[in-house]
Amino acid sequence: MILVRVRSWRFVMFLSVVACLVLAAFLLGSRYGRADQPDYEGLRKPQAADRAAAVKAIRQAGDVRAVPELMDALADPDPAVGLYIAQALGDLATAQALEALRADLSNADPNVRFRAALALGKRQDVAATAALTRVLRDPDVLVQRTAAESLAQIGTPEAVDSLVSALSSEQDSIVHNAMKALQVLGSAAVFDLMEALNSTNPVVRTNAATTLGYIKSPIATKALEAAATDRDPDVAKEAAWALSETQNRR
Repeated sequence: MILVRVRSWRFVMFLSVVACLVLAAFLLGSRYGRADQPDYEGLRKPQAADRAAAVKAIRQAGDVRAVPELMDALADPDPAVGLYIAQALGDLATAQALEALRADLSNADPNVRFRAALALGKRQDVAATAALTRVLRDPDVLVQRTAAESLAQIGTPEAVDSLVSALSSEQDSIVHNAMKALQVLGSAAVFDLMEALNSTNPVVRTNAATTLGYIKSPIATKALEAAATDRDPDVAKEAAWALSETQNRR
């Protein structure tokens, strides 16, 4: 009988402790839980600083539930807030949001196109390759540059091919953006650039040689030696320079 009473007493004490722990967790959650909840309403406040703080809180919390709110706020009039939103979407975007971001690359607002391109690159959304390739030739220079950078972040063979193809452009900004992105890719772009040295377009051959000069990969040495004798003087000049850069690589 005594043994049964002792066991019953211990069981009651155990239940009491469990109940106290549950109550404490509930009270702590009630008291402090709201501070950890993203401030969705903050995204609609008139002050840019408040909106920026709300976006940062959402991103830090990693709350995917906030993605629709962030998508609605993508056209925020403040450049800094818009950048924060794009970065947050780059971390949190769902499949549905990524689809919407791809569509936003055709938005009439260049700020929205820029932010969408940034988010897609940060998310390394392979499905966005075709859309980003199209906006490599966007009328807005910032959108052009961001699209090129995002393709470099994606880094698939298709993305590399798109950047190499952009070397044929007659617009300096497009070529410059493609070159910078290919330089970031480095060795991953070398073979495509070596193949581009055989293009029938002398502009492509020239720009490919220049880009190889920036990358300085020894793998391209023989291809550049051949290009240095190209019948087009511009190609030959750039190939000779690229060869020198490659051979003098430290």
